[in-house]
Amino acid sequence: MKQFYRDFRITPSVVPADTESTITMHPQSENARFLPGKTYKVSIREVECACAYYNAFPAATYDCVAAADGSLSFTHTFRGEQKHTVTVQRPEDEHHGMHFDINRRVRAAENMTYTFGIYALAPDLYGCRALRGELHCHTWESDGRQDAARTVGNYRAWGHDFLAITDHYIHFASEKAMRLFADAPLDMTLLFGEEVHLPTERIHAVHVGGTESINADWRARPAEIRAEVETIMQTLTVDEGVHPEDYAWRLWIAKRARDFGGISLLAHPHWIWNNTFFMADATTKQLLREGIHDALEFNDSGTLDSTIALWVDLRAQGLHIPIVGVSDGHNNDTTSGMPGAIHTVVAAKSRSFADIADAIRKGHSVAVDCTSGRPRIYGSSRMVKFVEFVMEAFYPMYEELCRPQGLLLAEWSLHGGNDAQSVELLRLLNARSEKYAKAFFGI
Repeated sequence: MKQFYRDFRITPSVVPADTESTITMHPQSENARFLPGKTYKVSIREVECACAYYNAFPAATYDCVAAADGSLSFTHTFRGEQKHTVTVQRPEDEHHGMHFDINRRVRAAENMTYTFGIYALAPDLYGCRALRGELHCHTWESDGRQDAARTVGNYRAWGHDFLAITDHYIHFASEKAMRLFADAPLDMTLLFGEEVHLPTERIHAVHVGGTESINADWRARPAEIRAEVETIMQTLTVDEGVHPEDYAWRLWIAKRARDFGGISLLAHPHWIWNNTFFMADATTKQLLREGIHDALEFNDSGTLDSTIALWVDLRAQGLHIPIVGVSDGHNNDTTSGMPGAIHTVVAAKSRSFADIADAIRKGHSVAVDCTSGRPRIYGSSRMVKFVEFVMEAFYPMYEELCRPQGLLLAEWSLHGGNDAQSVELLRLLNARSEKYAKAFFGI
């Protein structure tokens, strides 16, 4: 985390485009305070400005007087959907009140200029919050390592706002998590989830957010479902290289997910399984072209680059294909780094499943890959630029505020959620992270 974001809270950091907004720099320590009554120079520049010469970038400048509490505010109309760079200069004579010459010299050598960003959003995105989430992971109920409670805690510890546990063949762990934390003061949306395998292991489809299990539906009425898939096959027209029965099953699963009120994700199409792609590209392309699934997964299956390239090629053909980032994680122990190192960030009105799903369908989601140092962000240009800003300015502190919540949640099942002290502590910790998020996004 940059030292600046420890020294100051900037509220709000996200504003409506083309609207006058007041920004306040709140110092978080005595050394960061502005001197009350002193005037400071504030300069604001558009990142996407048009200028022919480097030494002539257009900028708006203001003389701002520090408040009694050491904060500094300025008002500006932030033009267009983009990042705006703000520079605040401390005057040199601020050192003159120090008692000893060595203090003056040390402070004068410090960087007395602060630079940070404010992001302006168009009306369709302003009012949304950037929410981090995992939509495909596993617990020990199938082939993962951790139980449901520890999985929830581990993801919350890294600032995840929503989570779907999607165990193979079953939905029990996702329901267990929702049941376990039903009465907990949890600022995290736990979603119904499962990885669907019908009729064999050859099909993997992720179902999130529904009210019933597709796997359980299959086990309850296999003959009837086979007849339904046969009917689909009779009406199918498939591309060359697409297996009709395989395609019919995928259609039926995606439709069933929607019947149950959920979304379906096209899972890891380029995962190498038995020395072949998990899905033939002909199948993947037809599914995406016909909009059968609600989103395409980007995950760390070892072939992420080729999946991204396929998505880019199809986008160039004019196809709207929403994407999500998933870890398909089987070990979410935080000692090995962030669980969900590849994850989703959506711009959504709330943490409700309806708003998260709506954001994904609109393309207001990105896949974020944190597996190799600097985050790599994939999605539409406007979403990538916004989430780049959020990853730098918001998430480092948000993660720190969420970490103690995760520790509490990971141990929740040990006392059945009946520990009054833990409940109250979690409520207070949630209030801190929620206050920070609301102030940052201005909502």
